[in-house]
Amino acid sequence: MKIIIRGDLCNGCEKCVKTCFEVFHLWGMYLRSSFEVPDDTPHRKKIGEAVLQCPRNAIRVVEKTEREGVPLPGSSQTPVSPGRNKRHDGGTMADPHEERLKTFIREKGISAEHLSFDRPCHTVAEAAAAASASPEDLVKNICMITEDGRIVVAVVKGEDRVSASRVAGALNVKSVRMATPEEILERTGFPCGGTPSFGFTASFLVDPRVLEKERVYTGGGSESALVRVESDELVRASGGRVVRVRR
Repeated sequence: MKIIIRGDLCNGCEKCVKTCFEVFHLWGMYLRSSFEVPDDTPHRKKIGEAVLQCPRNAIRVVEKTEREGVPLPGSSQTPVSPGRNKRHDGGTMADPHEERLKTFIREKGISAEHLSFDRPCHTVAEAAAAASASPEDLVKNICMITEDGRIVVAVVKGEDRVSASRVAGALNVKSVRMATPEEILERTGFPCGGTPSFGFTASFLVDPRVLEKERVYTGGGSESALVRVESDELVRASGGRVVRVRR
């Protein structure tokens, strides 16, 4: 089976680790966004319990049969092939969120390239594979909400994790919390998993490690799109502040 960790949803509560320490710690949950576990693992039941413990649905277990497009026994879920919606005439439908981002890039004169794929970019590993890039070239946009209701976006490298206390300190507030997928869509106009590093009103905090790469890949407005942009241009386009927000 394959375990997928949605880094953009995980808030580091570690409930899954406490439930199934043997798998989620020893198999390197915090080192990779996805990893394989032998199908005959004796921890199968505990893994299922760990998935149920996740309050943000950040963990997904993909069985071999599901990956091959065959529904799991007893499952009512209809397999959906990754990729873009098709028109009746066989063409590809434009994603409205991607179109909105492309319009913003064009109207604001941002030097960036929008890339659409026929495959998902849910995780850092999937996004890197889609773009034929290294995982170190990817950045994540972690949306958070301050105690007074403001939205803040912490932009960090794909392998890094956000520190809520550092974000709160940078904003001079007592605390921040992770935004829900519903809040992300409502406040940014983009779906969770495709949120870009600019294109909407928010407080953007860019971790200095992002600038170690001359060019990076960030969210492209949907779960199957990315934007390739120079890191300096990312900061300019977002109007963000460079400050350490990683752990």
